[in-house]
Parts: sequence; structure tokens; C-alpha cells
Amino acid sequence: MKTDTLTRCGSIFVVFMIAAASAVFVSCKEAAEPRAITTIVVGDVTLLREGARPGKLRHGEILKKSDTIVTAMKSFCAFQIGQEAVMKVSERSRIKLESILEGGNNRVFLAQGRVFTAVKKIGKGRSYEIQTKTTVAAVRGTEFSVNYREGAAVVAVNEGAVKVQRVDEKMAVAEEQMVEQGQAAVVTEDKSSTRSLNKEEIEEYDQDKKLIIVEDVQDKNEKELKKIEEAVLQGKLEVKDEEQEKAGGIADKSADENKLGSGKNGEKTAAVDKNADTLVWTSKRSYKPADPIIIGYKNMPESKYAWIAVAKAGNPGNQYEHYDWTNSNKNGQMVFEGLNLEPGNYEVHAHFNRSNDISKRSFFKVEE
Repeated sequence: MKTDTLTRCGSIFVVFMIAAASAVFVSCKEAAEPRAITTIVVGDVTLLREGARPGKLRHGEILKKSDTIVTAMKSFCAFQIGQEAVMKVSERSRIKLESILEGGNNRVFLAQGRVFTAVKKIGKGRSYEIQTKTTVAAVRGTEFSVNYREGAAVVAVNEGAVKVQRVDEKMAVAEEQMVEQGQAAVVTEDKSSTRSLNKEEIEEYDQDKKLIIVEDVQDKNEKELKKIEEAVLQGKLEVKDEEQEKAGGIADKSADENKLGSGKNGEKTAAVDKNADTLVWTSKRSYKPADPIIIGYKNMPESKYAWIAVAKAGNPGNQYEHYDWTNSNKNGQMVFEGLNLEPGNYEVHAHFNRSNDISKRSFFKVEE
């Protein structure tokens, strides 16, 4: 039986209809004749089209109904639907476009792997669906992913809320639940459950959020799209979200702008920004390579996307030795063990949101 057959018993299908705009995308005008166009192609991505030989998916490819996209290991692609949505197909995935811009309906069948979908805006009567096996999920939100492997579908919600339904062989609803932002539904043929997004899902979203809606994408050639792809993957075209704006812009600070202080017995250092009360520090000024790095923090934003990292001195925010999320805790302590850092100068980087911008920093050494 073909893996992309849609008529099998108990399919999962994700439907979402959104009226609100998503702040993570570039503002752009609606195209006169919307199309589904490939904007990012990384690695080995194959396009299977009815009546044609299998070929390599290209930047600027206009996708059609019944097209199948297959991504290999360490490969992925993204395509834009008009000016209102973007989909990313992760590595080791296979999807079939069952309906694209047909009467406002868009439906994708996910045979295996993972698809991330984000919608900037959606007009009245339009819909998007992602279908896999075993379950039906009705999604009302702007950003979510669907991961299907080995008979289990995981619907991870980054924005909005999702109505997830488990159905029987006749597609009748056997179970239904609402999954809120920051939650994931795990659905099999026999049961469904809800949990918080795990670290891997949050990290995946941290990469997915770089995707943008390309303005006037239908006018871009392959060379132009490759340049845009490079900028997007480097984070240079990332658009700040509302949470970033509330955090005050989050510009990188130089060492001269940070005030270093010492705590009791001079055994901790802290970085203080005159524009906020947030502090980060290490328990000692100097560590041995095998020592655990103990980090304290105070007055961090109450955001699930705030994170703290250890990096070599002078490294940008996207280059670090280790990191962890604050899990919305304003005050707390982290212990990074087993790093075995090489001797040298290091920094603690505090990030107020999902970006790589360094909001606060402190300094320490690793000595032989």
C-alpha cells in the first residue's frame, strides 16, 4: 500500500483557520495571483510530480496539486503559500500536496517526518490542513508543528490553541481535547494525551521561527531566493516578535557597558545593565576544567523562551558551549556539569527571549 494514500482508516488531520496576524513574519502585500513557491532548499530534497521523472527541488519551484516532497537526512525545505503562510518540511520527511490554493483550501498529507506551519494571516473561507494517520486535530493558532513516526502523531502548539480529536475507523470522534499554547498532543490509534513541549520541540521552534514571508516572492529568481535563504538561516532576516519588543530591543552590550561587582568574599561576578535590574553571575571568578559551572540569576523576564548560556569570551550569542532555559523563573540557579572547558576566558550570556541577542553577561576564567 502506498504511504501517501489518504483513504486509509483513522487519519490525523490538522485544520486551522486564523484571522489574527503573526508578528514573526515580514509585513508584505497580498499577491494578485497567490502560488505555492519554494523559498528554502537545504541538502537532498526530491520533488516527485505526476507524469514527470523524480528531480531535485529547486528554489522558486511553483508547487502543484499532487506534488510529493521527500527530504533526506540533514536536509529540509520551506515553501510559501501566497503571502499568508509558510511551511517547513524537516529532514527525513515525506509530504504530498493534496490541495493547494483550491478555493482557499490547502491540504498536506504527512506520510512521515515533521512539518512546521506558520500563518501570517488568513482570509475568510480559507483553510489549511495537515493530515497524517490515526487522528484528527482541528487547529486554531498561528504556529504549530506535526510530527508523525511509528504510528504516533505529535501536534506541538507554539501559538494559539488546538482541538485534537482521536477518531475511529469510520472517522467518528472517539475523544477530543483542547491543547493550549506551549502544549503538545500525542495521539495514537488507541489513546491520546497532552504534555508540555519538551526541550527538543522548543529547540526546533527556535530554528523554525527564523522563517519569514518573502515579499513579492513570485518576482524573485533562483539566485535571489538563495541569497534570502542564506540571510534567513543566519538569522539576519529574523523579525522580532512582541516578546522581544517588550524586552526593550535587546541590543548586544560590550564589556565596557557592563558593571562588574563582587558578592560575599568576592566570589561572584555580576553583569548589571543600567536599563534593567537583571543580574547574572558565577559562583567563582575562576574554575578548573572539570568543575561544575554554577550560575545565579535574578530578575530575568518571566518568559518560557528566556535562556542562559556559557560561551567563550567574545563569541556571539549563537556560539556557546552549553545552555539551558529558565522555564519562566525570574530568579534561580543553574549548574552546568561535565563541560570540561578548555583553559581561557569565558562569559555567561543571558538571553531575554528566543533570539541570539545577548541581553546580559558576566565573566569568568577557566584555569589549568
